[in-house]
Amino acid sequence: MTIRLKESADWQAIYAIYVAAFGQSAEADLVRNMQNDGDLILSLIAYNDQPAGHIAYSHLVLHEASAIKDCVLAPLAVAPVFQKQGIAAALVRHSL
Repeated sequence: MTIRLKESADWQAIYAIYVAAFGQSAEADLVRNMQNDGDLILSLIAYNDQPAGHIAYSHLVLHEASAIKDCVLAPLAVAPVFQKQGIAAALVRHSL
């Protein structure tokens, strides 16, 4: 398995990972919107002969404390065919 920074050409594969993992496009649309809005700070993709998983860290906005700048691990998905193989854990470890 290879984990690397996502590239522009990866977005179709990342979108497909979220659709497959969640069985609908709502999460995939959210991830695309986060990317388009510049909310993703770090975005990594895992390959296991094909795109297998994705992790990103996004801006965290605390409206009660807007001076605090932070991020959150979200989103994270692994394509169903690759689930239960440690890919999500590997993405988390690699991203940290």
